[in-house]
This record gives sequence, C-alpha cells and structure tokens, in this order.
Amino acid sequence: PAAPGWRPQPRAPRPGEVVRELSVPSQHVGLVVGKGGANLDRMRRLYGGVDTRLGQADEPGTAPPQRRVAFTGMAPDVDRAMADVAGLMRQRGAAATPVNAGAPSQDPRIAA
Repeated sequence: PAAPGWRPQPRAPRPGEVVRELSVPSQHVGLVVGKGGANLDRMRRLYGGVDTRLGQADEPGTAPPQRRVAFTGMAPDVDRAMADVAGLMRQRGAAATPVNAGAPSQDPRIAA
C-alpha cells in the first residue's frame, strides 16, 4: 500500500485559479523549500501569492524516490513558479516532471 501523505494537500483554488503538480526527486525537496521555507516565501512573493505545498512522503512506486509538489494560483503565476522549481532541479542535474493533475501547462520552460 502507498505511504500515507504522499499526495500534497493543495489549498482550495479560488475562482479562476488552477492547481498543478510537479514530481521532483525526494533528495532535492530541500531546494524547493529552502532554508526555513525561504524559497517557498520567495516564490509566493514573486509569483502572485502562489501557494506551494509538498507531499509528506515519497510517491509510491517511484525509483529513484519522487515527491509531489502542488501549486495553487492563477495559471500564469503557477506556470512561472513551476518553471522556477524546474530550473532549480536542472541546476542539480535533476528533472521536475509535470503531473497530469489538471490542465496541462502552456509554458514550454516547464518541460522536463
């Protein structure tokens, strides 16, 4: 059975907002969060208050282990936040993979 808590609990979207998810290597979750949550705070400030939440356990059946990250906000802001996280992963030679959890991103910079 899947470990409980692997799926993030995104904030309920307000009218006009979207919820999209990325899958990132578990070993790089700290990059997404930043020291003391600094990176999450930075993304919230830069990208129109996008709410970013992480799953608390690894996704079942992923090798190497992956962790889900959910983004809630207006689509252009969510796309920019996802591109930011994808860029952080690329700097470490890793990939952030979009998950089909809603409308696909229209931003080509997010492609894994």
